[in-house]
Amino acid sequence: MLPGVSLKVLQRSDGPLPGYETVIIELQVDAGTVVGRHAHPGIESTYVIEGTAELLMDGQPARSLRPGDAFQVPPNLPHSVRVGHANAKACSTLIVEKEKALVAAL
Repeated sequence: MLPGVSLKVLQRSDGPLPGYETVIIELQVDAGTVVGRHAHPGIESTYVIEGTAELLMDGQPARSLRPGDAFQVPPNLPHSVRVGHANAKACSTLIVEKEKALVAAL
């Protein structure tokens, strides 16, 4: 999928609305990895477990992330992440339109 990124789907379930599904994902990202600009066809809520990173969302100032931080990305909003000098681990919940790719590279 994305170089330097390991993604594991922990749970996938229908809803909360018809035509949508909730997908819970564990992400592991190698130190120094830049996760290029991408978007999701629904809302992304992420909690940082390990490591540090910088989140860049279109139209917003850069945001530094560390363990214990959480953030949300609105549907279809382009964003990218730059991981610090140590591997990072996070858990994301995506509420997305069914049968669409979870990630669209831009």
